[in-house]
Amino acid sequence: MRALGKPRDAVALAEEVATKAETLAWPRMIAESQLELGLSYQAANANAEGERAHARAVLQADASHADEIRFAAMIGLAVAGMNHSRYDDAGRAIESARMVARRLPPDDRREVILDLNESILAFWRGDYDVCISRARQTLAKIATVLGPNAVEGALLGERLSHCLYKADRISESEAAQRDALAIADVATGREHPLAADILFGLGYTALARGAQEEALAQFRESLAIRERVLGPDNPIVGVSLTGIGDLLAGLGRYPEAKDTLLRARAILESSWGADSPALASAERMLGELAMDLSDYEAAEVHFRRALDIYRMKRPKGHDELSYSLANLGRALLAQGDRGALTVLEEAADSYAASPSVRSDNAAMARFHLGRALVKFESRARGIAFIREACPVLEASKEKSKLSLECRAYLANLGIH
Repeated sequence: MRALGKPRDAVALAEEVATKAETLAWPRMIAESQLELGLSYQAANANAEGERAHARAVLQADASHADEIRFAAMIGLAVAGMNHSRYDDAGRAIESARMVARRLPPDDRREVILDLNESILAFWRGDYDVCISRARQTLAKIATVLGPNAVEGALLGERLSHCLYKADRISESEAAQRDALAIADVATGREHPLAADILFGLGYTALARGAQEEALAQFRESLAIRERVLGPDNPIVGVSLTGIGDLLAGLGRYPEAKDTLLRARAILESSWGADSPALASAERMLGELAMDLSDYEAAEVHFRRALDIYRMKRPKGHDELSYSLANLGRALLAQGDRGALTVLEEAADSYAASPSVRSDNAAMARFHLGRALVKFESRARGIAFIREACPVLEASKEKSKLSLECRAYLANLGIH
């Protein structure tokens, strides 16, 4: 059922089997049934339930000396750690799985699974260069060991594309997504959560090219698949809605955008909790919508909520944390609050310490910092930041509106 993209059916079967296994009091059977239950929950994005099932699988595997099951369950716990933004826990789980693998006969497939999860962990940590190099090496292994159309190749290709996107390598990101989709079309078909994930990523690369309507079509196709196979209240549906809401705001369709983002926020908070990074994304996008509507106080509230979550869940220097700082600074600056200067300096410093992140996002932070410096502290220093930012923003199709704002700001200062 999971392979067919029917995780809800998989959960129903796995729950029944796990209940029956408990009545047998046979540790190995309990371990195996809990492993299947954990994998099924994770496929359905029920992350907390999946983690509990995998933890029980590990204990029962230990009781029955079932190292194959323990290996798979530790990988499940690594995925749980990544899903819950506990990256050190995820790293320890991967290392534990690697130690278990040493007790088992050599198996290239297990090595591929370990490498795949280490690549994905690098993405979540924000180590994009490490992610790119390691993922490409692992993709070559997958093609050799598991075959050119193995579903693992589509899964890792989709993650690789995100790393390339975050590293400002948009054309390579889109190529990786299309390669992943070609594999998924063979391995799973389109009516599958993985295909929906890839289509969602293609929407973002289309948006980076300035193709807004194409992006909206990709987002909506992804959403439709997710609603059909996962259900309308699944948290990953909320993730789709955040992307659509943000894009609708960019198209000036503000009432539709707000309704979409509020639905996304309700789904995400109900499913993944008030400290979910996905919820932070919805709050950030609501803040950006409020900025577009000149409701700066509301924008500040949304941006602070997002920042609080990112400070808890993302390591220092992570691009999502930096971007959130820049947005909060922008809202404070719009209200004439001198505190904007401190926040924007932190954002610019954070971007400067992470040179592999998208240059247009870093330039956005420098532009707003420059404006704050002109207003509150040093006209000359502020203008220097703005002069540096404008050409980078002009080169970004996604930041075209901000690039016009950047040039207009300089013109208002009498600088051409």
